[in-house]
Amino acid sequence: MNKSIAGRGGAVEAFYSGVRFRSTLEARWAHFYDCLGWGWDYEPAQYPVTTKGGYIPDIYVQNLGWVEVKGPPFLTAGSLAKICAGAAGPRPLPSRSMPGAPPGCVLIMGDVPKISKGKRPTHTLIIDEGGNKAGAYSVVLDRRGVPELVEGKPWKVFDASGSIPARGPALDLRKRLCNPDPISGPTPPSVSRAYRKAEELSVVGPHGKTSPLSIPGHWGGRAI
Repeated sequence: MNKSIAGRGGAVEAFYSGVRFRSTLEARWAHFYDCLGWGWDYEPAQYPVTTKGGYIPDIYVQNLGWVEVKGPPFLTAGSLAKICAGAAGPRPLPSRSMPGAPPGCVLIMGDVPKISKGKRPTHTLIIDEGGNKAGAYSVVLDRRGVPELVEGKPWKVFDASGSIPARGPALDLRKRLCNPDPISGPTPPSVSRAYRKAEELSVVGPHGKTSPLSIPGHWGGRAI
């Protein structure tokens, strides 16, 4: 599959595993899931989750669910509204593993974290709280890359009706959603390795070709 698409907001396109990504960061997270052995699909479809247009989620990871890749500068009012509506709105994103059933969550992946001893990276999982409300939860990844809640309650609750507010989230909130602070504790070796490999992926060749170009023996980017 080869998509001819333009990069957004100065992002550098990347051609990885037979897929042309709008940004190198998206390709890095696809490589991350390849390193952990998960199948994924990039921008599979547009879904009408908001009142003002469709939402094209970045990545669907087989048996894990939806992943939205966002650096803090790109988390606008519209993108946050779509993420929350996709997780918990009146017309949420479908579960492609169980057709017709909403998964009820979207994982936000920001910049690939740097691993330091005694610090475990965290991410933000947006979960359906009911009543068109979406909760932001801090999660860590287990050895397989499956999100585990750090706490049993959300640190913030958002409207998930699909209505897009006039003003976007403040910078501190964007940073906490996309690049949350790590917690104390060891990172599972398999996940630590996947983080490092993802960070190392870079565009090195013509037409956005990356190094590595794929993982031998693993078919990433297949239709799910």
